[in-house]
Amino acid sequence: MKNFKIVVDATADLDSRWLALHSDKIVVIPVAISDDGETRYDCVGLMPGMYHSSVMERIVSEGFSTVDEFYDRLIAQRTRGKIMRSTFAQAAPYAIFEELFKAGQDFIYLGMTSALSGTYEHNSRMVAEFMEDYPDVRVACIDSKCIAPGYRLLIERLIAKDLDFDQTLEFVKQEGDSIVHLFTIDDFGQAVAGGRISSTEAIFGALVHVKPYMRFDYRMPHVGSGEDSKKKLFTSSKVRGTKKLNQQFIEEIKRRIATEEQRAEDPTKNIIIVSHAQAPERVDNFCEQLRKELPAGVEIRGGRVGPAVGSHVGETTMAIFFTAREPSTVANPTWQMYGR
Repeated sequence: MKNFKIVVDATADLDSRWLALHSDKIVVIPVAISDDGETRYDCVGLMPGMYHSSVMERIVSEGFSTVDEFYDRLIAQRTRGKIMRSTFAQAAPYAIFEELFKAGQDFIYLGMTSALSGTYEHNSRMVAEFMEDYPDVRVACIDSKCIAPGYRLLIERLIAKDLDFDQTLEFVKQEGDSIVHLFTIDDFGQAVAGGRISSTEAIFGALVHVKPYMRFDYRMPHVGSGEDSKKKLFTSSKVRGTKKLNQQFIEEIKRRIATEEQRAEDPTKNIIIVSHAQAPERVDNFCEQLRKELPAGVEIRGGRVGPAVGSHVGETTMAIFFTAREPSTVANPTWQMYGR
């Protein structure tokens, strides 16, 4: 990036090796997790020395440093009836923003979607308060409209383009709604505890061996429902059996992925991220099937669903992210276009 930094939330689940290569351009805000009454942080991919403040050094040293460490803890806590969920704590964002402003460092805060968390709103307000005391620092806050490795995909595409400040803002505005987020889970326990599906859905799914086909997307509110028009995480269909579910995912990818012409013009649209929480065999089998049906040149990258998001969806999650040929909007939601 040109003389400014991109500040992102840990819910981007950035690949640790990629982050190490681009740590001069990217600043990650650890996201807080409530762990049996104590506040810990999602610090996966972060290393001591990345921050100058003593507060951040302590957070990184005490936080979850690996995905496996977190899921082992999540499962152990759930067996004792304890629920771990991401939450908001201001220590990490305050320390990072303070460090940037005092250094006179221009930056763009590219936050996790405001549709699923109040983190973007909290952090944007914090930035606005700092700006009153540091008017010469150029700063902007923008909602990525993405979460988990879909957020990562947007960031990786952005960094690959080496854009200036204004171009970065325009890119995020144009591309945020083009990142497709698809999810499924095999075990409903944590998704119920995390508030992402209902207990009725979980009981039904367990009884009939149904897999939820979930998406984070716009959907048209029902007349008189009072629903707002933000993106939502919802189950768009239920599929019996893993094989059928995999094929439904693949068919949607083939229908919606950027066209050959679009991918030739912008090679970053060739990337598909297939991520998992703690289900590597599930993902390996899916990717083997996916590779057989994809056009030449499409690149499949692996990933993990990190602690902040995993605390809501659980360890059996598989998630798929790619750039669509057309953005999804409130007026044109993909659940109607590409449904069951």
